[in-house]
Amino acid sequence: MNDKVVSRFQVMMQNGKPVIKTVPSTSDVTNFVLEFEGSSVQDNIKAVLKYVYDECWGFSEGFAAVRKGDYWGFVSLSLHEVVEPVYLAVESVNEGFASYKEGAKYGFLAMSGNSYNPYKWAPAVYDS
Repeated sequence: MNDKVVSRFQVMMQNGKPVIKTVPSTSDVTNFVLEFEGSSVQDNIKAVLKYVYDECWGFSEGFAAVRKGDYWGFVSLSLHEVVEPVYLAVESVNEGFASYKEGAKYGFLAMSGNSYNPYKWAPAVYDS
């Protein structure tokens, strides 16, 4: 028995950012539509994100880290690019926060729905 799930996505660029929308199987939309057949909807979402981005991590608390070139950002479960890929490094969301590295500074992104708020600090220097 082959229990595959088929998902259709429309992928376009809008103001220089990728826009990904789910497309119902009954829709007559055909422009820029990709169809994925995986074992779950989550697998298909990850497949379309890997099509748009160079790398994609699994979802944590409704957000997935994505890499475009050398920089990282976040996408929400609703497939919105919540945090543009501008950070050198990020960690998965944990208890509503994701850590990031920007230049020589580190910080946290307070993630909520389709928004975030960055908090920055400089690395601590210890004298011995």
